[in-house]
Amino acid sequence: MLGPALICPIGTALERTERTERTERRLPPHAVLRPDPDLLAGLEPQRQAVRKPRGAAVPETARRFREETLVGLDAVGTEALARIRSNWRLSEQPEGNEPFARPTLILTGRQDEFVGHPDQFVLLVHYARAGFAVLDVVGHNLQIEQPHLFDTLMLEWLDLVEAES
Repeated sequence: MLGPALICPIGTALERTERTERTERRLPPHAVLRPDPDLLAGLEPQRQAVRKPRGAAVPETARRFREETLVGLDAVGTEALARIRSNWRLSEQPEGNEPFARPTLILTGRQDEFVGHPDQFVLLVHYARAGFAVLDVVGHNLQIEQPHLFDTLMLEWLDLVEAES
């Protein structure tokens, strides 16, 4: 492997049984720091609760979520997601081997209520050359919510990987 980019990784705490139940993960409460009061008006009522914006709720974020993320979630269906969830655990933990000594990037969102951000710090022990960033005003869709910062960090990581390949 040339070097991983871990975007909103789950860290080492895998389980979360109910959406409303907090688990072994340390998760922040739902927060929208840059709200747009008219933003949810265009969403169907059943999607408002499930697909609430996190971090920055601005029209561009909503548009990209609709066009880039929601399409995939709708296409995969609940049965396929249930099959994926039933095989969630890996047979070998990647962080159980020798420390990984190639360029790595770990990006998390401070307002990510799905995987959180504090639990990912433990990954730094294994990824000896990891760049690590916790982006503020960002939920679980950091590539959409902070695209310029995301692109800058990804391009820097790609340059490091290319220089060593």
